[in-house]
Amino acid sequence: MDEITAYSHSLQKRFGIFRDSSSSLDLFRSKGSGTINGEGAVYLALSGEKGEGDTVSLESVTTSYNSRGNDIKEKVKDFIKETSLLEGDIDLVLLGKSGEKKGDADLENIASDLFRDSSVGVFKHLCGEYPTASAFAVWLAARIISEGIIPAIVIEKERGRQIKNVLIVNSYFEKYHSLILLRAC
Repeated sequence: MDEITAYSHSLQKRFGIFRDSSSSLDLFRSKGSGTINGEGAVYLALSGEKGEGDTVSLESVTTSYNSRGNDIKEKVKDFIKETSLLEGDIDLVLLGKSGEKKGDADLENIASDLFRDSSVGVFKHLCGEYPTASAFAVWLAARIISEGIIPAIVIEKERGRQIKNVLIVNSYFEKYHSLILLRAC
């Protein structure tokens, strides 16, 4: 759970980390540095055994610190390989693009180089940037798998595939990266 305080927001805004935006939907179109601040709380029920009504499985999670460019891409390749899938098995890649040009470019390169045939979506324009924004992405990915529909507001590239495997690739200020794989049960 993360909460914005007036003091932390004003301090981080002074450092150019956050910017004001009239609409979070303009995050990727507007010029400038910084992203929009976010906050959130997510609670999930996880079990080691499949239940009767389960629709989504959290298959694998990994994090890394201070990876850059090709290092991140290699970590994604290794992560996919460890899950016994191929890059072509990923139906949707959810990117944690935040409006910061350099970090977003790294995420876009991963999607375009490794997941050419996958649908691509984004989520931080819906929740903002905060340390546990990946939890919001897990909720969103689970809903997408359960409902079989990618909301139009999320889609960057649609491939029309049935959504069985969703890979979340998130970056928090280009230092903290997380990879999360969800699969339909």
